[in-house]
Amino acid sequence: MKFRFSSKAIIIELLLLSCAAVFLFSGISKLLYINKLEWSIVEFLNCNYSYASIIARIVIGLELILGCLLLAHQYLKFTLLISQSLIILFSIYLLIEIYNFGNKGDCGCFGNAFSLSPLASLGKNLIMLLFLYWITKSNNLNWSNALASLALCMLCLAAPFISNPLHHTLKQRPINLSPLSTRMAPYFIDSIKKEKRIIAFLSLGCPHCRIAAKLFHQLQKTEKNAAFLMILNGPDELRTDFFNETKANNVPYLFYNNDPSGFQAMAGPYVPSIYWIENGLIKRETNYLELDEKSINKWFYKNN
Repeated sequence: MKFRFSSKAIIIELLLLSCAAVFLFSGISKLLYINKLEWSIVEFLNCNYSYASIIARIVIGLELILGCLLLAHQYLKFTLLISQSLIILFSIYLLIEIYNFGNKGDCGCFGNAFSLSPLASLGKNLIMLLFLYWITKSNNLNWSNALASLALCMLCLAAPFISNPLHHTLKQRPINLSPLSTRMAPYFIDSIKKEKRIIAFLSLGCPHCRIAAKLFHQLQKTEKNAAFLMILNGPDELRTDFFNETKANNVPYLFYNNDPSGFQAMAGPYVPSIYWIENGLIKRETNYLELDEKSINKWFYKNN
């Protein structure tokens, strides 16, 4: 590749490498904690979790593709156009979030690597758009193509599906409540396992967990014979705020704090985790959008 060693060429190269680095870091950080992105998509689009899982992996794959192509200086005209389009779509999402909820919480742009507020993320996107515009107008880059980069694109798109396979079928397995044995009577744990029950593992500070808790509050009022149990984890100072917001103190619950590894062993790697239990076996695992009166009735009554 032939480079032109002028100050302008060096600046454009640095801008290009910066944009590539942001896309790659964003894609990799989301990939390491993909559930966070999946729940954001579920909440924003109000769609099924399975569809959200596919969309999340495609988004991450696109970010990895764009980062690699920018880094390798391949198909730059097309890559820059798609990069700008994707950033504009992300920015529209952020504007809607700011309009609906204000400049609160974490935008999720970098997974769990570090937090950015929606407004800060919007500023980051505007800076990247300026960088990409300057790069597009520059004549200091070799706008090359390479057939081999197509294989790289396919690998980047496949990587999220390979590293985090979609789970459409659930193998029944015993629910792990053994960490509770240090704090609860054995007969109580046995009663939880023996009865048909829906158990939700929720974190007090998790926005999606709070949405789930609000739904359980409504379901408990309409489905009085259904057996729900929330196992909560989080700082004590968030308890009052959690119940003030969700009104879920009408749902049976217990706290399991000061043991993050024990809570994760029961809940799994992500929250909210909602398990449908029968005879100590996890029969179903759902998100809160799949909790409706019809499915609850079928589970507790028609299958009895």
